[in-house]
Amino acid sequence: MLLDAAACAESERLAQRLLALHRQPPLVLANAWDGASARAVASTEGIEALATASFAIAAAHGLSDAELDLETNLAVARVIGAVAHQHSLPFTVDLQHGYGDRLEEAIERAIEAGAHGCNLEDLLADESDLLSSAEACSRIQRARSAAIGAGVPSFVLNARCDALNLGQPLDVAVQRIGSYLAAGASVTFVWRKGPGLTADETTRLVAAVPAGRFCSQAQPGGLSVREMAAMGVGRISVGPGLLHESDALIARRTAELLAGGAM
Repeated sequence: MLLDAAACAESERLAQRLLALHRQPPLVLANAWDGASARAVASTEGIEALATASFAIAAAHGLSDAELDLETNLAVARVIGAVAHQHSLPFTVDLQHGYGDRLEEAIERAIEAGAHGCNLEDLLADESDLLSSAEACSRIQRARSAAIGAGVPSFVLNARCDALNLGQPLDVAVQRIGSYLAAGASVTFVWRKGPGLTADETTRLVAAVPAGRFCSQAQPGGLSVREMAAMGVGRISVGPGLLHESDALIARRTAELLAGGAM
């Protein structure tokens, strides 16, 4: 069921606000994976938006990222979307690879769940290879059309490029993110496993797109939020990083309790 006129107007306002936050200083997203983590993030002074991480949602449900289905993803989006609404915050959801022929449905239902933007990857569903550039651009166009049809034309599409994870050169990522913006993406994101992008790579990618339109991820052993901000990154997320830290804390505190410690 699509939003009524008043709800569409409010969603469009928050989508515009979300895009405007991609600036200097950058938008910092502490990705959540359930209602409790979303409430903790939303209650933190200075937070400007909420976001999910599909890997974290999948892990919280005992699944791999590749096993996360649209229904489970959207069920969590509705919970976190309600938290965002309570705090009057824009909200972006990780829609992974777009769910194939269900892409338009995924966009429409994400908007119904309270999302004002989404991440969309350029990987095949099995993550074995990239879509062709033409196919990836076509998906971005389909997603944009779906958002317009749902009454939220400014829905913030963050087009993620995984070229570096598949061993392709930086030039490929540079070419792709430019194509994705031309196809209708609002912002772009190049992700690489491990410590993430180097300073030189980040500088080149930032320079390849309009100001504020390049997004990156803070990862253990990698660039800090302050360093990426100084390079002109417009949005910095943490992916499943907080979930991993939460898991480590639970394991440590459990061991302390078993050893006779106190709460």
